[in-house]
Amino acid sequence: EIGDLFLHLVFYCKIGQEKGAFDVTEVLNAICDKLVHRHPHIYGNVEATTEEEVKANWEKLKLKEGKKSVLEGVPKSLPAIVKAARIQEKAKGIGFEWDNREDVWGKVDEEMKELSEEVNAGTSQEK
Repeated sequence: EIGDLFLHLVFYCKIGQEKGAFDVTEVLNAICDKLVHRHPHIYGNVEATTEEEVKANWEKLKLKEGKKSVLEGVPKSLPAIVKAARIQEKAKGIGFEWDNREDVWGKVDEEMKELSEEVNAGTSQEK
């Protein structure tokens, strides 16, 4: 029940307050700040009119927050078919979905060009 959940939350906040680590006000403010930060399409000036745009923006924000990969949230212990579906969903969320093979190869070419530019930029910086 939700009452049981609240009991745990209040209990943990009380322990945090007694130890001088945090209090309920700090926790609630942090949650509100996170909510506003992660939903700029609602609270800010970011345009996101489709679910896909919202998800893509969400993944970009999480990467800026320190997540190393969009696949980081996919548990390794999932059954293979479920894991594959979750990976595909995450990749789709950042624009990796195409209707035909030619579009896939176009994306591969684009990524190879970007890689080549970065390698060349790194090589010229080393000189």
